[in-house]
Amino acid sequence: MMKNLRSYKLRISIVNFGAKSGSNELQTESIQSAIDFCFKKGGGEIIVPAGEYLTGGIRLRSNTTLHLLEGAKIIGSRNPNDYNTLQKDKIEPVPSYLFTNETKINGRSIDGMHFGRRWFNSLIKVYKAKNVSIIGENGSLIDGRDCYDDKGEEGYRGPHCICVAETNNINFLGVNVINSANWAYCIWNCKNITSIGGTIKGGHDGFDVFGCKNVIIDDCDFNTGDDCIAGYANYKVKINNCRLSSACNAFRFAGNKVKISNCKINGNSKYVHRYFLTDEEKKTGVLLTDEENPKHRYRMKSFFTYYADCRLKIKKKPSKIVIENCTIDSPEKFLHYNYSGNEVWQKNKPLYDITFKNVSAKNLSVPIVAYGDKDVPFEFSFNNVAFELSKDYSDDCLIRSANLKKVVFNGFVVNNFLGKTVLRNYGKNKGRIILNNSNFGVENAKLIEEVEDTFTVEWI
Repeated sequence: MMKNLRSYKLRISIVNFGAKSGSNELQTESIQSAIDFCFKKGGGEIIVPAGEYLTGGIRLRSNTTLHLLEGAKIIGSRNPNDYNTLQKDKIEPVPSYLFTNETKINGRSIDGMHFGRRWFNSLIKVYKAKNVSIIGENGSLIDGRDCYDDKGEEGYRGPHCICVAETNNINFLGVNVINSANWAYCIWNCKNITSIGGTIKGGHDGFDVFGCKNVIIDDCDFNTGDDCIAGYANYKVKINNCRLSSACNAFRFAGNKVKISNCKINGNSKYVHRYFLTDEEKKTGVLLTDEENPKHRYRMKSFFTYYADCRLKIKKKPSKIVIENCTIDSPEKFLHYNYSGNEVWQKNKPLYDITFKNVSAKNLSVPIVAYGDKDVPFEFSFNNVAFELSKDYSDDCLIRSANLKKVVFNGFVVNNFLGKTVLRNYGKNKGRIILNNSNFGVENAKLIEEVEDTFTVEWI
């Protein structure tokens, strides 16, 4: 159920403020005028009727709902300069420091400090607001058109589709996003975020939340070129009953009290990772499927990759991550946690623990990487987990690890493993393996191979 979804007496249509469907001219001013009218009246619902409305960046405000009726389509401009929303806002002016040059730590921008800079440009922006909702009826959509920006990230990424910062009580119901020029959802330092029944097709990252509290993503269908769900420094996150497919990672994620349940993962994405397109393909914004362009990468790299770079302070230790009742098909790798220091994505706080329950994964072709911090060795558990390795799995071990505190194999079954070692540990810390009712598929394979004899094995 959506939290804090309000029913407004004031309901207006963008058409009443001059918005025209099918026009080649931008309708930004008309749409923004409707939003501003509702805001000044204390809140209201802005109706987008059936039709196609071309627009640059618009800003939603407190106590407003953007409601796309059946067949309503918000179409983003292909000009990246049409998205400078905050700079022009006279109703709720923002402090000048938001537009200053970026600050970096370890080569990564402290993005949340500079919310006005170009990287945060978006089709729909929300900043320092409360009680904001976007509702999409069947057949409605928000189309970012893969807007090309030669001044953007990696020299081609354009604006996000929906960008929210420092806002409380945000609801997305049935929102359909396609062709996002960067992330479909870019959400920073917010509380009480709920997304139900949404879809994402193509583009880059899907649903990204950073430094957020109380996040619910339910019954969503994300098929993306880059990570489906990403972010870190989050607290109390529930992701349930979602269908995810990506040409990168299903999850590049972390937080405290994270529960991922009843999700179905398909590692063969329909949409290309756009980094691998030619310059001309990026400029045209063509939406390519694997059938149309099979030479590019479509296969998922990893089901779950740990995420903790230096853009945000992590207040709560990354722990109590539970993944249960999920099915995963055809990612290259099941888990990737590498705290060795050579990955920019994993240089903030280390992971403390992660648990997998009632999970099945098939067509895996790359070993698990579980490389923890020497000062904070971590724990991971497999409870009623089944792996089926692909025919091209050629590595001689199943898990490459270091700095583990405890590993639990409880009802862990592996099929098609032909290697020599289940767990190859390179660390020197003392650790425990707890083993119960598990079958690794190779009778003569070692359970563990170590640099030093530090692990103890316990049967229960």
